[in-house]
Amino acid sequence: MFYLMAVSPLNYPDVFSVWTNATSLFTLYRNGTATGNNSVQANGAGYFNFSAQRTDTQNYSFNYNESQFIVNKVTPTLTKSLNGADSDFTGFYPIQVNASGYANYGTLSMYRNATNIISQNNVNISLQTGYYDFIFSITGNENISSVLDQHIYATIKNNETICNAYFNATSPITYPATFIAYTNCSSDYTLFINGTSISNNSIMIQELQLTTSLFREQTLKITLTPSIKLNL
Repeated sequence: MFYLMAVSPLNYPDVFSVWTNATSLFTLYRNGTATGNNSVQANGAGYFNFSAQRTDTQNYSFNYNESQFIVNKVTPTLTKSLNGADSDFTGFYPIQVNASGYANYGTLSMYRNATNIISQNNVNISLQTGYYDFIFSITGNENISSVLDQHIYATIKNNETICNAYFNATSPITYPATFIAYTNCSSDYTLFINGTSISNNSIMIQELQLTTSLFREQTLKITLTPSIKLNL
């Protein structure tokens, strides 16, 4: 008789031993191929037939025994998150999104709207406004099952903060008094005086009638057009 030091089925990568207590000469087989007595079986996933055959078949009434053993594929664990949570994410521009994935077995893949982003795993990435589908998968093999198309969605909305142009004086003022034109924009912008771009916090004195406009690059709109008048 021979023995299996485990109960079928097991899951890969678990191993087990097989042996026989025969006192006469024998051969131990796995799927028809000889294997060693008391050998550790690390064969991967599959269906295995073990048999023991005595060499002396004339003097022993019990000459042959066999048994089957199954090792199942392992089902890997897929861990995924956006900004630390396994749930859909909504934020306002500008913001960074961290897509993170981990597989304990197999090969992890990550896509964002059909773009391969495995190199950006657990990296903070700035995204434009829009809707993003993050897809996580694990590719298996003969020992590992595949896990396909696990989704998390991210929505990046337009920034709703107010962006205005300001003066540090109240119109009208009297020449040669000066004033400063500035904006509170936190995103990229261009500040204009009478159609000419200027730096933020610029000191102005040259014109009698000044119209200030603000071009916010993220919205592509003129947000405010205040003016200030100089009295002679």
